[in-house]
Amino acid sequence: MEVEGFDEETIARVMEIAGCSLNEAEFILGASGGDIDLAVQLYKDEIANQSRPAENVPPRPDPPTNRQENVQEANRMDVVRHSRPLPGVLGVPIHVIGMSFGMIAKLLGVAGNILSMFGRRILPRRIQRMLGGLRRALLPRVGPADPTAAAADFIQGFSAAYGERCPRWQISSWEVAAQKAQADGSFLFVYLHSPRHQDTATFCRNTLCSPAFVDYLNSTFVSWGGNIRSPDAFRLASSLRVSKYPYCALLAFSGARTRLITFAEGNVRPEALAELLQAALVEHNGILWEERLIHEQRSHDRRLREEQDAEYQRSLEADRAKELERQRQEEELRRIEDERLEKERIERERKEMEEREKQMVLDELQKRRDQKSKMLPEEPGADDEGIAIVRVRFPSGENHQRRFRSSDPLKTVIDWAESLDCNTYLRFSVATTYPRQVLVAEQYSETLEALNFGKQIALAIQPED
Repeated sequence: MEVEGFDEETIARVMEIAGCSLNEAEFILGASGGDIDLAVQLYKDEIANQSRPAENVPPRPDPPTNRQENVQEANRMDVVRHSRPLPGVLGVPIHVIGMSFGMIAKLLGVAGNILSMFGRRILPRRIQRMLGGLRRALLPRVGPADPTAAAADFIQGFSAAYGERCPRWQISSWEVAAQKAQADGSFLFVYLHSPRHQDTATFCRNTLCSPAFVDYLNSTFVSWGGNIRSPDAFRLASSLRVSKYPYCALLAFSGARTRLITFAEGNVRPEALAELLQAALVEHNGILWEERLIHEQRSHDRRLREEQDAEYQRSLEADRAKELERQRQEEELRRIEDERLEKERIERERKEMEEREKQMVLDELQKRRDQKSKMLPEEPGADDEGIAIVRVRFPSGENHQRRFRSSDPLKTVIDWAESLDCNTYLRFSVATTYPRQVLVAEQYSETLEALNFGKQIALAIQPED
């Protein structure tokens, strides 16, 4: 496949999808080998990289003191003395050098794929091997995108290469490590690892893994290291505008307040790096104290708010408990009042029913009195022959007497007793007083003479209802 000019329809389609100019459409189509989807993706990635705002970019520190300047100048001279510039770099156009790392990597990948595809057909094997090595050198392996995984990958590789006696690296993103350092009231020591740099191995072995420097670093700072092949470390290096490796820096605070305190570039000796860090610590230790005071004040304010909130909640709970108790008491009073009213209602209904029943009894008694009174024979005179005087005693203590003829049946005497106003019983029995004998219903039809009661008869009424 040979990449030459593209038809107007393809160019117009790329311009419409990506929203780019004619020259940009021709360029990305050529870089992507005519693949429309890849060309659009390359353009979008480049636009995203150019428009992404810098987040948490630490400001450059103030010019170092004479002591710091001497250390950094010695380090800088050491880097220059041992570095070897790549031939042909100065001939590269300035705008190409300024392109983003992601755009260059994708363009080189596309070009490498095209050369590999055609090279196998037209190039000798020796040239193919040389181009393959150059392609692998220009396209280094990209580290894990997840910051925590990238940190763990860096620590594992660092320990495997330089031993376990090394700084206590944080297994997190540099931003999380900065937050931990801020919470601990310390600075964050940052090391950006460039694995292909010629001084990296020497610096890691002789400086970072120096026992005295490791002890000093672990007891004084929170440490974080990252491989610049990982996105997290690469973005930090871009924010710090790193120009030489190995690169170490001291950061303060976190988030939008992140501040660059000092930095060292090149193969710095452990004594010089420790001296630089200690000088920065002495000079800028005041901001840590200020931060501690601010943190303590915030903690105090937070505790005060929490105590106030807790007191407010306790007050609310107490008020709620009082309200619940008040409601409970009101409900109890309502319940008691309802029970009282219900009892009064029941008692009132009971009395009303008793009154009705009593009235019914009274009505029935009055009706029976009237009937019995009409049925009674005329009372005989005192001088008439064959009479008997009957005296009746009621439970109330009242006594009544009347004259009857000896030929009158006992039923007539009972009718007379039922007709009296003092009788309040619907059912009762009659008994003789001496000798005491309860008269039965069979005897009611017999005459007074047949019952052999005599001339004076005393009877007692015994209620049965």
